[in-house]
Amino acid sequence: AHGLILTILCVVEWSLAYAMEIVRLDLTEKVLWGKLQYFGISYAALGMFIFAVNYSGHGARLTSTRKASLALLASLGFIAALTNDRHHLIWNQIQFTNNIPFGPLELSHGVLFFVVVAFQYALLLAVTGIFLQIAIHGQSLYRAQSKIMLVGMSFPWLANLIYVTGWN
Repeated sequence: AHGLILTILCVVEWSLAYAMEIVRLDLTEKVLWGKLQYFGISYAALGMFIFAVNYSGHGARLTSTRKASLALLASLGFIAALTNDRHHLIWNQIQFTNNIPFGPLELSHGVLFFVVVAFQYALLLAVTGIFLQIAIHGQSLYRAQSKIMLVGMSFPWLANLIYVTGWN
């Protein structure tokens, strides 16, 4: 349950920080809220991974050392966002969308953004694989629950893919 709670809290934090980015009118404040979103962004997939591994009955494989290593990797995305002004590797250009202060920022992503995305996608692919395996081979109750999780995960997967590829 700890992984699911972490995921929920991260998604709430991410959503609230994104809402603040949208409503703030000062570019500096918008950028700050954009940076703070990376706390939720960085740890949400990790929470889902921890939940899925425990749900599958393989929680013992996630030792404290492995969890700490994954948390350290997730932390790098958050730290990179906080320090972006020094290296511009998460965002190499930040501006108002259509020169209008109200709304989300228009961002050009740097190379480290795609490294963070790759790490998160690797975790989410593993989560998807775990739930697929349970949906196919698990007991009846777990099969049904896993199918519900897979359907629920498909919407954020699609929305994120649209954002990352720029199809929006």
